[in-house]
Amino acid sequence: MSKVNERIEKSFDTVKFFRAEKEKIAKETEGMSFKELKEYLNKRKIKHGNKKPAAQQSV
Repeated sequence: MSKVNERIEKSFDTVKFFRAEKEKIAKETEGMSFKELKEYLNKRKIKHGNKKPAAQQSV
């Protein structure tokens, strides 16, 4: 059995994407205070569709 070294052309490069996103976030948050950074992260949070129980929701 012979081993064939073939490269499959990727349609999406995950590592490249996440490195670019990391750099973008670093530039956007540069110089922010901890409070500002927390607000920034909370605004960018991904919604998973999980809802908090009614007792835990803010009024």
